[in-house]
Amino acid sequence: MSGARWDRIKEIVSASLDLQEPERSAYVSEQCGEDSDLHGEVQSLIASYEEAEGFLDKPVIPELPDRAMTLLEQGVAPHVAGGDARLGQRLGPYRIVELLGSGGMGVVYRAVREDGDFSMNVAIKLVKRGMDSDLILRRFRRERQILARLNHPNIARLLDGGVTHEGLPFFVMEFIAGTPLDDYLRRNKLPLDQRLDMFLAVAAAVGYAHQNLVVHSDLKASNIMISKEGVPKLLDFGIARLVDPETEDQTQRTGAFRAVTPAYASPEHLRGDPVTVASDVYSLGVLFYEMLTGERPFGVEMRTPQQALAVIESMEPRRASAVSGDGSVAGDLDNIARKALDREPSRRYATVEQFADDVRRYVEGLPVLARPSTVTYRLSKFIRRHRFQAAAVALLLLSLVAGAATTAWQARQAQLQRERAERRYNDLRRLATSLMYEMDEALVGVPGAIHVRAKLMERSLAYLDSLNRDSATDDTLRAELAAAYEKMGDLQGQQGESNLGNTAAALESYRKALSIREELATRNPRDPKRKQDYADITQRIAGVFKVAGQYREGLDMDQKALRIREQLLEADPANLDLLRSYARNLTTMGGSYSHLGDWTAVLDYRRRALDYHQRLAGLPGATKQDRHGLALANIRMSSIHVKLRGYEAALTYARQALSIESDIEHSNPNNRVDRLALAYAQSSLAYALVESGSANEGIAWYRTSMRIFDEIIAADPADERAESLRATAHARLGLALIAKGEADEALALMRKALQERIAISGANPANIGARAEVAEVYGWLGDVLSAAGKRSDARAAYVEALRIFEQMDRNGQLNATHREAYDRVKKSGAVANPSGS
Repeated sequence: MSGARWDRIKEIVSASLDLQEPERSAYVSEQCGEDSDLHGEVQSLIASYEEAEGFLDKPVIPELPDRAMTLLEQGVAPHVAGGDARLGQRLGPYRIVELLGSGGMGVVYRAVREDGDFSMNVAIKLVKRGMDSDLILRRFRRERQILARLNHPNIARLLDGGVTHEGLPFFVMEFIAGTPLDDYLRRNKLPLDQRLDMFLAVAAAVGYAHQNLVVHSDLKASNIMISKEGVPKLLDFGIARLVDPETEDQTQRTGAFRAVTPAYASPEHLRGDPVTVASDVYSLGVLFYEMLTGERPFGVEMRTPQQALAVIESMEPRRASAVSGDGSVAGDLDNIARKALDREPSRRYATVEQFADDVRRYVEGLPVLARPSTVTYRLSKFIRRHRFQAAAVALLLLSLVAGAATTAWQARQAQLQRERAERRYNDLRRLATSLMYEMDEALVGVPGAIHVRAKLMERSLAYLDSLNRDSATDDTLRAELAAAYEKMGDLQGQQGESNLGNTAAALESYRKALSIREELATRNPRDPKRKQDYADITQRIAGVFKVAGQYREGLDMDQKALRIREQLLEADPANLDLLRSYARNLTTMGGSYSHLGDWTAVLDYRRRALDYHQRLAGLPGATKQDRHGLALANIRMSSIHVKLRGYEAALTYARQALSIESDIEHSNPNNRVDRLALAYAQSSLAYALVESGSANEGIAWYRTSMRIFDEIIAADPADERAESLRATAHARLGLALIAKGEADEALALMRKALQERIAISGANPANIGARAEVAEVYGWLGDVLSAAGKRSDARAAYVEALRIFEQMDRNGQLNATHREAYDRVKKSGAVANPSGS
């Protein structure tokens, strides 16, 4: 093929790509005439361009499959198969690494800058070989010129430019690893406030371009990439207009250049009129609508400019609130979208800044400028058509109308403010309760989620606190706030549950909840739910008191909660929630009496608790939590029987607990709560076995439980309860091994248990029990060292144990179990150091 013929083909193809059907076909037929070979070559190149779907109109980083997008978000660009002579070539300091995409007219590569100073990924865009017509080159250079004018954090930056050895221009842009806006919104389900913030960032980029005399002309979701940091970046100024008359080319002034995306283009753009700032406002309005609803304004296909223009001229955009189903979109946001999408450019926002200001006013709770097409608006149009006739009437009515209109406007503004405040109030309440219940419930069994749950609870508390300041007399809201404080306290340091190990913070949260619950119960003395809630928080505080060494106060609070529940059960004996809380209360009463050393009372309350838990687990409405409760009641019975040396009964109860927890965990093998309960049951059986003389079997169960403890703590190091249970298992296994003469492993385990106990106590100084456990393990370490023949080290361990116990004794912090350990250490220390030196 001769050079002249190839130039002719390029000229026809270049010009035709700027036309839409049927004008394109007519133009090609006219230019090719009777030359069928020429016609075939031109159509072949046009088809190649259409298969690429207008590559130069797409983002520098194209839409990728999920796997490729994942790699890209990790900074690894997807490999594009197929040979390419440019791969490995250098353009100045840039080495081309791989092809990112190719279209009918251009290509984009990922390249790496390697000039000895630094290395970085970039995107290089250049004209495809054979497509270097004057029109294409002119458009390409204009895009490079436009990007050189723009320096904004939300616009892809031009870094460099040059010419290849064949004379083809190229430019270098920042490499954006991210996701197109529409895909990002679908995947992440952002709340409304975050979507509006993201829109304002995009609008800021478009407004900046306008300030620099650039109209983008092709605003759409695929031309906005969201970086992995969540920052929107505006791309592709390939068909942008320079509105500076000194730089604007002839095709722009005549309106012959008509590359459009029909679904986003303004009606004047679709008609072929000159594109202006108002056209970008319309396209930004489509984008705004899509960010509100996930759909486009008209809800119909718009494949061609003609089809899009017919739809816009014959239909009104659907209300955004109706499409989204979100009540918070109704009103102001509906009006803002409607104004931006008006067919008449003069009735849209005059600038992108004005559009963004209205969105910002909505976000800040201020009245917006957007107004629907009301009777007042239609009346103003009539008056302009009949000015002279209306003037006389207007003068007569002016004074009356002015006063009435002002009053009506003020009333309307007040109503809008009330509606907006109510919407936000209800939105925050829904969000807070969702975080408290739905999200927390979904995360409670997930490994490693305890810090995430605490963050969610902090956010929920912040929302409810802000609402409470404005609505302190709303009993329902006050109850929700109390529930949030309770859940936060549970995460900070609830006895017997996974928590962050912060007893002081838990007590503070619980006291805030108690104050609210007491107020609500006092104000509503006939409401059983308010009394039940008051009993629940009273029992929670009892648990924290006991952890903090206030054993009598803990017993008093447990008894108070129990009395309230007994009264409620008397009135409603079949209430399952009441039965559950009463059974739990009986269990905690046993714990309260154990601190005081009243073992008869402990056995009585734990037996009663077991009876209630067995009853609950056998009911048709029994839950997994009821089965966990039954297992725990069996463990508590096993523990008191070991204490009273009833080993046969202790083993029976421990095996029953393990059977229950094994069944639960088998059905939920990845649930952290269920696995922790299983490990606790295993270590409880191990304890009963070792104490009853079956050391080998007990040691095996200790090792099994510790494997689960290790896995749980590896996934969630913040779980203080799991850490404490593992430390106990390490220490008790060490004691069992020393009895068998396995001193080395016993010593390693005891030292590990001591490190764990010191870490737990140091992180939570308000936990008096944790402090006593450090002393207890020092005493056991002394036993192990003494058995291993290391008498000097043993004496040092006993001295440290005694020092801690003596200090606690002076502070009145020893409970019955601590005092037994203290007495045992005193005896062991005296034996290890008979001279007292």
